[in-house]
Amino acid sequence: MDPSPVGQPDGMTTSDDSDEAEVNEEEVIESIEVDQLENLSQVDHRNGNGVGPEPVLANGYHEDLNLSLELSPLEQSAPRRYIRIAMAMNWDYHPEIELQQQDDVYGCVSDAFLETIERWPYLSGSFFLSDIDAGMLQLRYPERVDKRNLGQRVHVRCIAIWDPAQVANLYHLEMSSFGRNRFRWGGAPILDGFPPVTANITFDRGAVIIGWSFSEAIFDGEAIRNFFDAFILSTHGADDNRYIDQDRTLPTSETDEVNLNLFPCFDWSGCAIERRTPQRRLRSKVFIISAETVAQLYCDIRRTIYDSGTRGFALFEDCVFALFWVAIMRARFQNGRIHHEDKVHVFYSVPGAQHTRMPPGFNYDYCGNTTVTPVATLSAEDLIRPPNTHMEELRRRMNLHDLALAGQELRDALQSFRASDLSQLVALKRTTDPVLTLAAHERALRRHTDCLAFEDWTTYSGNLAPRIPWTRDRKACYFPCFDDLQEGTVIILPRKYQYYGHDDWNICVCLAEDDMNYVTELLERDVWWSPPRPPPPVMRRETVW
Repeated sequence: MDPSPVGQPDGMTTSDDSDEAEVNEEEVIESIEVDQLENLSQVDHRNGNGVGPEPVLANGYHEDLNLSLELSPLEQSAPRRYIRIAMAMNWDYHPEIELQQQDDVYGCVSDAFLETIERWPYLSGSFFLSDIDAGMLQLRYPERVDKRNLGQRVHVRCIAIWDPAQVANLYHLEMSSFGRNRFRWGGAPILDGFPPVTANITFDRGAVIIGWSFSEAIFDGEAIRNFFDAFILSTHGADDNRYIDQDRTLPTSETDEVNLNLFPCFDWSGCAIERRTPQRRLRSKVFIISAETVAQLYCDIRRTIYDSGTRGFALFEDCVFALFWVAIMRARFQNGRIHHEDKVHVFYSVPGAQHTRMPPGFNYDYCGNTTVTPVATLSAEDLIRPPNTHMEELRRRMNLHDLALAGQELRDALQSFRASDLSQLVALKRTTDPVLTLAAHERALRRHTDCLAFEDWTTYSGNLAPRIPWTRDRKACYFPCFDDLQEGTVIILPRKYQYYGHDDWNICVCLAEDDMNYVTELLERDVWWSPPRPPPPVMRRETVW
C-alpha cells in the first residue's frame, strides 16, 4: 500500500524548513474557490484537490432522479468532502473458498445497505449543482430505490496486507493500514453528480473492512450514528427500516443580524493562516486505555471538582479528552510551540441539533448536518502550570486538578451552546460566502501551536456487531481514514455500549512527531497507557531425519 496521501491539506508545504511558516490568505481562498465552483465533487480541503484514481462515483441513472431534497444553510455551507470511517472485523479466511466468502460478504453488505437507504430514500440520489444557483447544491433522488440505483455505491477490492496472527486486536495495527485504498476516494465530474454515501469492501487474510464515505453535505455525527445503527440492525434481519418523511426538522433563522462574538471558531481578522506541518512529519496512533483506568479517572475528577466547591461537572468523554488536552499541551510547551502567557483552545465538533433539543438527546430518524464547533479556552498557566521559562522543566507528572479543570471547561463549552446560538449560526452561514467562512475557520484553528480539534465518535457503534458472514467478532473496530487525519486531531473511537460497559477506550491522535513522542512517553510514565505487547513467536516443530 502506498502510505502517502493523495494531496496535502490547505497550506501544507513540502519544504523542510516550513513547519511554522505562513501562507497568503488570498492564495488559499482562490484555490478553494476554484475547486468548489469548477469541480465540486472532488473538493477535499484536508487533502488538497483530493483527486484519486477511481473517478466512478456517479449515480448513472439521471433520468430517474426526479425528486429533490432542499438542503439547509448549514448543509449548503458544509465542506464539500467526505467523512471516511473504516469498519473492521476479524474473519475466518479460507483460501479454498475465497470467492464464495467474498460473494457472501458482498451480498450481506449490499442487502443491508439497500435496506438502510430505504429508510432515508434521498440517500440513494446524487448531489448536483443547483439549477437556480450554480454555487449551491441540490440532492436529487429517484422515486423508487432498488439495487440498480445502488450498484455503484458498494464496491469490492481484494488486498492482502497482514496475516491473521497479527490482528488479534485490530487497534494494535498501524493507522496507515486504513488509508485511502480502503475507501472510494475520487469523485466524478460535477455534471454526473456525487453520492451522499458509499461503501468499499476490502478483504485481507485476517480481516474484512468496510470503508464508509459520508458526504458532509448531509451527514454529521448524529446522522452517521443513525445510519450505522440501521445498517447493523439490517445485518441482523431486523425489520425496522421504515420510510422516513423527507420533511426534516432542521434549525432555521429569521434574522440576518449575527453576533460574531458567539463563534470563536471563526477568525475574521484577515491575518495569515497558519501553514500545516508536512504530512511526512505527522504521526497517527490509537491509544488503548483500559475501562478500569477511565473509570478511576472519572471518579477522581468528579471528586476533585466536588472538593473544589465549583458547580461544574465532567462526563466520561470529558475526562478522556481532558487527559489528552493536558498531555498534548505539555508536549507543545516542552517543544516550544506554546508559551507561559498563551491561551490554549479546543475546537469541539458536535451535532448541533442533538445538543440543542429540549430535552437533549438522539432523534433516531434524523439525517442531516447541523455540526457546530464550541471552543473551550484556558490559559496555558492554568492548564499545565508551566514554569516561567523554557529553561525550567515541567512537573514530572500531570496534576489531577489540571485534568479536572480541563474536563469542566470542555463540558461548559458544550453546555453553553444554546438553540439561539444555533439559529445565529444558520444566519451566519446563510449570509456569508462559504469560502470566506472556511478561511475564517482555518485561520482560527491553529493546529500546530495552541489549538486542538476534538471529535467524539463513541455513539457511532451500537450494542451489536454487524452480522457479516464469516466474521467472528462480538464488535467491530472503527478507524478514521489515515490520509484524512490532520495535526491536532483527537478522536474517541466508537465503543460498544457507548459510555458504559467494560470495553476499553480507543483514542486516535494525530500530532507532529516530536509531540507524539512526548505524549507517548508521558502517558506510559504516568501509567495511563501501556504499549501493546508483541505477539508471541510462532513455535515451529523441527523434523529430525
